[in-house]
Amino acid sequence: MRTKNKWITALGATALVAVAVQLKPQEVTAADHADAPMTQADGAADIADFYAWHTDRGTVVAIMTFAALRAPGDAPVYDATKLYTINIDNTFDPGVGNPAFNDNEPDIQIHVRFGQNNLGEWGVQVNNLPGADDETFDGAVQTVLTNGVASAIAGDFDDPFFFDFEGFLATRDNLLDDSDPIDVAFTAADFFAGTNAMAVVVEFDAAAASDGNNFVQLWATTGVTP
Repeated sequence: MRTKNKWITALGATALVAVAVQLKPQEVTAADHADAPMTQADGAADIADFYAWHTDRGTVVAIMTFAALRAPGDAPVYDATKLYTINIDNTFDPGVGNPAFNDNEPDIQIHVRFGQNNLGEWGVQVNNLPGADDETFDGAVQTVLTNGVASAIAGDFDDPFFFDFEGFLATRDNLLDDSDPIDVAFTAADFFAGTNAMAVVVEFDAAAASDGNNFVQLWATTGVTP
């Protein structure tokens, strides 16, 4: 779905926080979720988790979540001063010993920004999706934007992260107690159940992202204007 509304204003940004993953043909994920209080104070800039995987359709799906641990009904966290970037290093190859090849520098950067139209409605702009022929995706939040090859959606979602926090703490305490046998005390209860997170979700052509070498390294960053 595309709209003619102009949502986004010009924005410059500097790197603020990052989460990194290496993507191979199988699924790989990384988690961060809760940060120090000063970082959490700016929820729009606080990356919670970053997920990426390769699909049977020959695409890569990448998800960046931020402003997590929010109760259902809490207002969505949109900020026109933030720039969200999914970085792709397609010269990464663990089988190559040449440090110039594994430079850990982005070769492709997918940029995502939020903004409001003249009615105060929030929208999103996504630029530089691999395989999208430099097309800009522009439209309302909570809406799938696609050209049939690449897709994107951004908005407020049920937090996908699962963590048995109570079981984790109990297991940690058991490990620290030398007087008792080691006892794993997981409860299978999701500590994050019933909480929401903001998310940017993109799907794009894997071949266009990997430049033919079947290896990519992905990480996410947020930025703010000076």
